[in-house]
Amino acid sequence: RAKVLVISQAFNKWKYGMATVQSTAEGEPKKEAIGEQKNSYLLLFRENEKLRQQLNESRKTALMNEKSMRDSAMFSMLKIILRSRTTAKQRYYYDIWLNNTKMIQLISATNQRSVQLEVGLQQIDSERNYVQKMEQLNSKLQFTLAMTVCFY
Repeated sequence: RAKVLVISQAFNKWKYGMATVQSTAEGEPKKEAIGEQKNSYLLLFRENEKLRQQLNESRKTALMNEKSMRDSAMFSMLKIILRSRTTAKQRYYYDIWLNNTKMIQLISATNQRSVQLEVGLQQIDSERNYVQKMEQLNSKLQFTLAMTVCFY
């Protein structure tokens, strides 16, 4: 920026010098001075163009760097979001798996209890049937005993 400022100041001086040149009898030396000023201005102008090109290139590289930094930040943000989503999904699936295993454990426990209850009910039924058969046999035995006592 400092070089650009110096070049623009030199251009303004040259422009002012060109405006104030007056035609006199000694015009030839002044024309040579004007030509030298013109050449120096052209050199300054070329340097100015080079500096502008360098400035544009540095701006382009700065924009590219900024864009790449933005892209990398966005990519890392997306990675974090995807990681958090996958961990959330994993937690969700783990919770589902845990709930399913708990349900399976509950079902197996209730199945075991129902089997135990069923076995218990079968035992109770068999004992009831046994008791009923014994009562029937006892009543038959009592009847036969009563009949034998009656006949004797």
